[in-house]
Amino acid sequence: MSCSPGCTNRSLLPIISSSLARPSLVQHRRSRYYNGIPFKLLPLQYHEKGLRHVGACLSSPDHQASSSQLPGHEGLKVTSNDQQAWDALSGCSEADSQCVVVDRSQWGRLRLVGPGALPLLQGQSTADVINLRPGQCCETVFVTATGRTVDLALVVVESEESVLLLLSPGMQGPVYDRLDRHIFPSDKVSVEDVTSATSMLSLLGPGALGIARSQGLVTGPDFEPGSSHASRWAGDRSVRVVRDPLLGRATPVVTLVCVGPLGDAMALLSGDQRCLPAGEGLLRAALLVAGRPLPGAELTPEANALEAGLYHAVSLGKGCYMGQETLSKVHSKGLVKQRLVGLEARGPVRAGDAVVVAAAGGETASLGGAGASADAVSQSTAAPMTSPAASITSSDTPAPPARLGTVTSAGTTPAGRHLALAFLRTRAAQAAALEQGVGAGTDAGGPLGLRVVVGGVPAIVAPLAFPTWGFAPGAAPAPAQAQAAAAAPAPAGGGAEAERRAAKRAAAQAAIEAWQAQQRAAGQGP
Repeated sequence: MSCSPGCTNRSLLPIISSSLARPSLVQHRRSRYYNGIPFKLLPLQYHEKGLRHVGACLSSPDHQASSSQLPGHEGLKVTSNDQQAWDALSGCSEADSQCVVVDRSQWGRLRLVGPGALPLLQGQSTADVINLRPGQCCETVFVTATGRTVDLALVVVESEESVLLLLSPGMQGPVYDRLDRHIFPSDKVSVEDVTSATSMLSLLGPGALGIARSQGLVTGPDFEPGSSHASRWAGDRSVRVVRDPLLGRATPVVTLVCVGPLGDAMALLSGDQRCLPAGEGLLRAALLVAGRPLPGAELTPEANALEAGLYHAVSLGKGCYMGQETLSKVHSKGLVKQRLVGLEARGPVRAGDAVVVAAAGGETASLGGAGASADAVSQSTAAPMTSPAASITSSDTPAPPARLGTVTSAGTTPAGRHLALAFLRTRAAQAAALEQGVGAGTDAGGPLGLRVVVGGVPAIVAPLAFPTWGFAPGAAPAPAQAQAAAAAPAPAGGGAEAERRAAKRAAAQAAIEAWQAQQRAAGQGP
């Protein structure tokens, strides 16, 4: 997509940072067998061509009705009404019954088939998925053995022996290989890449649920987050309907996974005046506002799942899985050294820019301007991510050399707000917050209102809707409780419980001594 010849509006360039416009990723796959038949998959290629400029000048009056189809997929096009769609997504439109429709067919999809599907995911990802039932879904994180993030996935249980995995764009190859390496014949499960055989779109915004009901996709009175069901739609086509937590729990998102191309499904939605089609650029801007981490930017070997604010998708009490020991140690000893935070700047910033504490003193000026709060995606329990009431330093005093962190993603929304995501060092950010007189804000991920400088541009730490900083009930003990239990003195003698424990220890010691005697006797023989 390109701007019209006379367009001079460059405030919206780029809507997505260079860190998300990754180069092509090619996965070479070895020969495999399926039901005894040999086959070989061709190299899997993934492109994000053009994302760097996809949102340029969407709101310019000179930008006429031009569109460009998303590469490699038949479906929604990037049109010139993204500003109206952004207003509907933000809840700032007069008609709160509208929703934004985005083609997400380029996002990865895997299907696990067999009775061992959930047990495999239980041992290879962070969430406690073993007790999920058909029609339920939850988010989980694939991490390395050291707890570093690989991808955030949505586990959708279709039936007792079928599980659908919704992955980030281009991650179906790495996750497929990860699962395939850990499958044994006795596991009774197979993994299939269904990305090219299916298509996916999402309804975003306040009117998503209402429109899904009017289309016959949702029939029951309740369709809470974490729910899904199969439906027939668009010419009696099979479709999986998912209440997707893509932008956080407060922003309704209904995701549809169809077999084959979108086809008639798009025609039905295009005829609904309440459905506003939008492109990949608007979706990336919405993910940036919500703070949803993505591979290659926030989900990298440089951060673990807790540092990325994915507590809701992690369980430390379900048993062993890859990365569990490291994450348990990080939590119990309070070793979360950095946290993902949102930043709102007075000008454009880029991925890789250093974040330092703003110098004290000088005049102040509020962030944003007219309409600065008009594009805030609905937040959860946090304050809306509009321009905060706090102000930032605008003096020319050089920033101190102390570095808090680095920007991972950055962009400009259709309304002109300059936003970014960054990992800030926890202790350094808390110390800076105390100096500036703002709260530490650990429950919100970082010290909200902290004044910083990003690549020479004044900015402020703002709330995010997607990250969470507390485990689900029962998922893990509080660090203080774990430390208190470890430091608790042994119970005093005299009680029946103390006597039982002493007898148990004595029996164990006697067994050890007997085994050692046997070993010594065996060593003295011929």
